[in-house]
Amino acid sequence: MARLVKSTFLSALKNLKSQVRRSSFSASYTVHKDYLQLVSAAGKKIEVDFLWLRDHCRCSQCYNAATSQRSLPFLSISENIRPLSCDISSDFTNLIISWPDGHTSRYALNWLCGLLEPNLRFKKLNKLFDLRKLWEDGKNPTLPRIDYVDLVEKKEEASLKEAVLSLLEYGIASINKVPSTVEATQLVVERIAPPQQTFFGGMWEFGTKIHNEVANHKDTAYTSDALDPHNDSTYFTESTGLQVFHCLERSKNCRGGATRLVDGMAAAEYLAQDDPNAFKILSEVAIESEYKEPGKHHVGRQPVIVLDPITQRVMQIRFNLYDRSAMCTLDSPKAFREYYLALRKLSNLMLSGRFEMQVELNKGNVIIIDNWRVLHGRTAFTGQRHMTGCYVARSEWLSRARLLGLI
Repeated sequence: MARLVKSTFLSALKNLKSQVRRSSFSASYTVHKDYLQLVSAAGKKIEVDFLWLRDHCRCSQCYNAATSQRSLPFLSISENIRPLSCDISSDFTNLIISWPDGHTSRYALNWLCGLLEPNLRFKKLNKLFDLRKLWEDGKNPTLPRIDYVDLVEKKEEASLKEAVLSLLEYGIASINKVPSTVEATQLVVERIAPPQQTFFGGMWEFGTKIHNEVANHKDTAYTSDALDPHNDSTYFTESTGLQVFHCLERSKNCRGGATRLVDGMAAAEYLAQDDPNAFKILSEVAIESEYKEPGKHHVGRQPVIVLDPITQRVMQIRFNLYDRSAMCTLDSPKAFREYYLALRKLSNLMLSGRFEMQVELNKGNVIIIDNWRVLHGRTAFTGQRHMTGCYVARSEWLSRARLLGLI
C-alpha cells in the first residue's frame, strides 16, 4: 500500500497554496483558489467549487437524510468561502474539509465521483431514457404477462416491479384476470400509485348512456365516435402521467371499438432523423391546448415534443390535434406555415400505423399506458361498453419506480 503524502493545512486565506494528496485506492485532490480538483480512481478529473461543497455537506446539522432536504440556510454560506484544511480519511473513503466557521464536512469519495464524474453523471441523468425500448416500425412490443392474483392479492414485489419496468421500457403494462369491477381496477392501480383526482374524478366510468349522463362531460371520449391517437390532458399545466383502461362490460351487439396505441417517442425519434428541422420546430415552439366545460377552463402551453433540459432527449410527447387552442404563439405567416408543415409531418407518422398496435379491451384485462409517451385512440363502435379507469400523476408512479430501484 502506497503511503499518502501528508497534506499541508491552509493556515490563512492569503497563504492559500495548491495541495495534492493521492491514494492508489481512491482519489487525489488539488486545492485551488476557488475550487477543489479531484482525480477519481478511474483517472477522471472533477472540479468542485467550494460553495458547492459547503452547500452539499451531508452531516446531520446541514442535511436531513430522512427527507433528503437541506437544513443549512443557503444565504448563510459566504460567497467567498474557502476551506481551512482538506484531508483524506485514513481508510481512503472520505474527503474531509474544515471550514472557517469551525464546521467540518465529510464527503464520501464514491458519492462525489458518482455525482460529478462525467461518465457516471451522464449515466445517472440518462438512466430513465436508456431504459426505453422503442416500438419497432411495424412490429408490436412483447409485453410481460402480469397476473392480478400475484400483483394484488399476494402483493408480490416481483409482479409490481415487472409492471413498473414494463411501463418504463415500453410505455405500457397489461394486467390479466382482473375482476370486472371498479374496486378491483382501483386495487391494481394503487399497487403502483394512487389515482389522480381531476375534474373527471378519481376512478371514472364511461361508455354507456347512463354513465355518460351522470358524468355530464362533453369530452369526445364520452361518445362512440372514432378517436385518432392522442395524448390526454395536454390542456393541463402538467399532463397526467399514466392512463388506465378496463372494459367491465361489452354488450353482445357491440362491434368495433379497438384501442389504438402509438409509441409517440418512436415516431418523434424517427422524425428527428428524417427531418431535423421539423423536429427542432416542434420541440422549440410552444402552442396552447384548451378545454372548456361548465365551471372549467384549462389551458396548457408547451411544445408538442418536450425535451429534457439537461440531456436534450425526448422527455414528453404532447400530441393532441383535438385540443389545440387558437394559435397565437407565432408572429408571422412564414412561421405559422413552417409550424404547420412540421406538425403535418409528425401527424402523418403518428397516424400512419407504423408505430401502432391495436388491442381489444376485454373484461379482466387492465391496460396502463404512459401518457407522456404513448398515444391512445379507438375505432368507432356500435352497441354499449362500460369502461372504468383513472389517471395517475407522473411524479407518483416515478416515485414508485425509484423505490423499486428501477431508476
